[in-house]
Amino acid sequence: MLSPLEIRPYVQLAVTVGGAWLCYLLGGKAGIALGIVVFVTFPATVAILGFGERPWQVINPLALYRVIRGFGAHYFVLLAVMTLYGVLVWLIETRFPVRIIGHAMRLTLELSFYGLIGGTLYLRRNQLGFEPSRSPERAAARVEAERVKVRAKMIDDVFQLVRIGKHVDATAPLSRWLRDADGEYASRDAYYVAEQVVRWDNTPALNTIGSTLIRHVLRAGRPDAALAVFEILRGRSKTFTMDSEHDLRTLADYAEAAGKTALAHSMRLETPVVQPRIEKPEKSAR
Repeated sequence: MLSPLEIRPYVQLAVTVGGAWLCYLLGGKAGIALGIVVFVTFPATVAILGFGERPWQVINPLALYRVIRGFGAHYFVLLAVMTLYGVLVWLIETRFPVRIIGHAMRLTLELSFYGLIGGTLYLRRNQLGFEPSRSPERAAARVEAERVKVRAKMIDDVFQLVRIGKHVDATAPLSRWLRDADGEYASRDAYYVAEQVVRWDNTPALNTIGSTLIRHVLRAGRPDAALAVFEILRGRSKTFTMDSEHDLRTLADYAEAAGKTALAHSMRLETPVVQPRIEKPEKSAR
């Protein structure tokens, strides 16, 4: 807006002056009706220019309608604020003695109103189909894309170690990746890694990698995701088990609470690590 080469302020000026001139030429009720239309559509024209549409779209009735509909109730708030600012400008013009300060106040009101339109445009960007160049969604998408690349490198490292038979060593990069992950990321990544592992056709690696995945997901407070990972791996290998009796019992308790009684029974009785031990009575000393 401050650049002399920016065309949008000139377009806005031309639309406003042109509309006022047409109102003057028409006069009477027609001029008043056109003036109301120019007043009501002013925030929409600012918004259209604000998100980079072609300059002639500011006089396109369809484009104006889409913006007003996309803003919804917020558009009426903008009209109310514009009316209020108009009253304030009139008060400044008639009551304020120092003209330079009054002019500064009018400019402040103008900038704040344009800022309000910009804020409303950002809030209603989904309804308007507007994709800003900078937004929390885009920033999050860039971070997630970078994270997915690093995760793919980690999975490649795990696969290389699994391929040469170093199943225990393969859990080291996996543990480092999941160590500080919160519940959402840990569950999402564990589910993804489990789906990759079952495609490697390496059954001996399932126990060590699966145990690592489930342990970290349980530590992250997501037993539901841990149970989902267990079911994926058990579906690939009926002999899949875990190297931690405590984790397996915790998972079995959650499965039973979730209504998966048969699976919980299988985890408790069919998995060797939690087979009940029969204690032999000690012989009495003679």
